[in-house]
Amino acid sequence: MKAMLALGQLLTLGFWLGVILNFFMPFPAPLDSIFLIAGGLILLVHGIEVAIWRERIRAMSDRFVMDCLLILVFGFFHMATLMLRQQPVQEH
Repeated sequence: MKAMLALGQLLTLGFWLGVILNFFMPFPAPLDSIFLIAGGLILLVHGIEVAIWRERIRAMSDRFVMDCLLILVFGFFHMATLMLRQQPVQEH
């Protein structure tokens, strides 16, 4: 599970690097518009995610602001990481 979350975060980081790169060196049409629109929509969705889960994030985290920023970037992948930290470790 942790490996899948790490892979998801890596792919998400690659997407955001593409969005930032598109600001400085615009991609050919229509990729330039697609990246800007997709980046804006994903940032909006992640902002809504932070607003909805704010109290739960505060309860799960001792670094609330940093975790909110990481959720803005990674969304579900960071939220799942926070939830995994809360689960007790089971030994087999």
